[in-house]
Amino acid sequence: MNSNYNIFNKIYSKKISFWKANLSAWFLFSVVWAILYSEADYSASDVLKVFISNFLIPIAITTLLRYLFKQLPLNRFSINIYITIITTAALVSSVLWYLSDTLFTLLYYDYPISAIYQITFNSFAKRVIGIFILLAFWCASYFIINLFYRWKLEREDKERALYNALKAKMEVLKNQINPHFLFNSLNSISAMVDENPSRAQLIIDELASFLRYTLTYKESSRIELKKEIAFIKNYIYIQTIRFEEKLEFYINIDPRTESLMVPPAILYPIVENAVKHGMETSELPLKIYITSFYDKERITLSVKNTGRWVDYSSEKSSGTNTGLMNVKERLYCEYNDRCLFEVTSSDEFVEVNLIFLKNL
Repeated sequence: MNSNYNIFNKIYSKKISFWKANLSAWFLFSVVWAILYSEADYSASDVLKVFISNFLIPIAITTLLRYLFKQLPLNRFSINIYITIITTAALVSSVLWYLSDTLFTLLYYDYPISAIYQITFNSFAKRVIGIFILLAFWCASYFIINLFYRWKLEREDKERALYNALKAKMEVLKNQINPHFLFNSLNSISAMVDENPSRAQLIIDELASFLRYTLTYKESSRIELKKEIAFIKNYIYIQTIRFEEKLEFYINIDPRTESLMVPPAILYPIVENAVKHGMETSELPLKIYITSFYDKERITLSVKNTGRWVDYSSEKSSGTNTGLMNVKERLYCEYNDRCLFEVTSSDEFVEVNLIFLKNL
């Protein structure tokens, strides 16, 4: 199937047009015909005549057929209509070829027109049937290649439309992170600007690092995990300044996972969610563990925090689940079913795992 696909793709690529393919095929046919079916005592003019009859005439006829076929809405026909069109076109064209070749032969050799009456029905039928089979094969090939080409273009258009839609969706999801982080950071700064201006200044510095990160990787769909962890450390620094001894972070990244390519800022909503709801449900100090695990089939990123899982459907919940939904949507858009999003919880811990299957 792949070999046929490649053949059709080459025939209808920009490098090989219909004219190149058609002229080459009939030229080869005429050469083979002249070699195999010219008698030993034929003169050069006889060979030339055989060559012309089997090159110029079929070129003219197939060019006419192509013009007629292009007028038809080929993609709307059933298989029965295709067979009818091919049979009819090949039969009429084979008779036209035979008559054109006969007339050309009479003119080429300066025979009298009356010589046409010497043609028997058997010789006529035999010749027409041979030409019919040849032209039927040409028509069928034309339809198959043409339909394949149209299907290929339609598929490319659909894939392009899906890609553009997916790209637009990814941009929306990525752009949601920036104001979300900015909003929470400004709240932290606002809370500290009066009571501790120096700490507020430190948060502003880390916020600048965050914005620099988003600008640097704005056009990137994936970055190395080690760069993502460096970004998360900016956020962690902001939160440790804000909560001081009430918050403890532990990071343990397997060096073998540092080259894993992940969407930019994919961990931020998870960590931010762990801080926000962990502070509401955990005994202090809140402990958050960011780890990565490597095995032969998968790489797992884990964000685990003390506390309990918050039910977003609860009336008491202050969350909207936007951050985690954003993560799930981005992972699905980027990896489809090659990345798993799992949440496990107990009375003491909540753990969110991103499981990246190998061969991504």
